[in-house]
Amino acid sequence: MYFQYLTFILGVFHNKKMRNLSVFVFLLFWFVGCGDEEVASPSFPEIENPLNQLDVLQSALNQATALSDLTVTTEGNLQIYRTQNGSLYNGWVQNNHISGKLGFLFHCEKGRQDGLHTAWYENGKKMVERTWKEGVREGPFKTWTAAGGLESRGYNKNNVRSGLFEEFYSGGKKKSEVMYTAGKMQTFSRWKPDGTKCPITTMQGGTGIVVHYGIDGIIESNESFYLGDIDYGRPSELNETNAIETITITEPLENNASADSTIEEE
Repeated sequence: MYFQYLTFILGVFHNKKMRNLSVFVFLLFWFVGCGDEEVASPSFPEIENPLNQLDVLQSALNQATALSDLTVTTEGNLQIYRTQNGSLYNGWVQNNHISGKLGFLFHCEKGRQDGLHTAWYENGKKMVERTWKEGVREGPFKTWTAAGGLESRGYNKNNVRSGLFEEFYSGGKKKSEVMYTAGKMQTFSRWKPDGTKCPITTMQGGTGIVVHYGIDGIIESNESFYLGDIDYGRPSELNETNAIETITITEPLENNASADSTIEEE
């Protein structure tokens, strides 16, 4: 009887230890999982572009109307595309470089850009993929350099940047990581061309300083921001050499073309 009672007590003690151990392991994994979730960057969706298929691209080109054959007006904040008789245009719109090579191609619904907008450099490399909805930029976008490297990617909402935006150096290393709300920067992280984190760039709540590096890793300029906008009324912070630099660079838009391009991408 005594032996059975002792065995019961040891069993309870053992089970209690196992339960405590299980709880501890569960909490450990839970906290570790939460930590990973907090620091992980959101993933960007792949933009499925049917124009990557040559037969689909050729079919769209066969149906497309040249931009010069349409009347483009601005109504409110929207660009409206009409035929020569004044009716709202539906279908593909094409524009070429001066050389005759394809510049950009997009689709219209009821006179407004709707769907995927694709642009190419004159050398045939892709320049931009951007999604539109009812005449405004809406959804993910990507831009590339004329050499074919990924230059930037991000999201638009109601025609302005929203959420995570990333830029890359020509060699593929990350250049910047920015969080936007309603078109205004909230946080900004910068990396040097060699991949190390910039120790000066800092922004919280849209207020801070952003440093711009040349490809050689030397600071070229910096910008001060206040509540998400460039702060022209305040002196810039000190750079790494403790010298005051003036604000000379503004953030490029995602649809800027290269200097040798003859296309003004829409």
